[in-house]
Amino acid sequence: MAEDWILPANTNQAVAIIRPAFSVPPGFLILTMRQEGFRQNLYSNIVHAVQANLSLGMLAKAKVVVPSIPALPKMFAPVEGILFRTINNRTQSRTLAALRDALLPRLISGELRVKDAEKFLGR
Repeated sequence: MAEDWILPANTNQAVAIIRPAFSVPPGFLILTMRQEGFRQNLYSNIVHAVQANLSLGMLAKAKVVVPSIPALPKMFAPVEGILFRTINNRTQSRTLAALRDALLPRLISGELRVKDAEKFLGR
């Protein structure tokens, strides 16, 4: 799933954007594609050349069991909540890492004091 921090993004012939139908939650598609059986089926169809290639045509032919469309969003809502929390946690982790990387060298060198760092963070 393309997270906000990576957008806007460009792709090339080695990367595909897969958009589920509006009635299928994106997380359902992600978890389906992570299933070992689904992956094994795709890998068995890869064309091996200089670089392994799985075409969009082969991906479009992949079979997936989908619950009834009216029931799917309601059934998947609890799992989707977990997926979105995971994405939010990754975003927060990147933000905290960037703050650490910006502040730690300045704190260690004495260039910045803890009280100054708090002002830097707007506290």
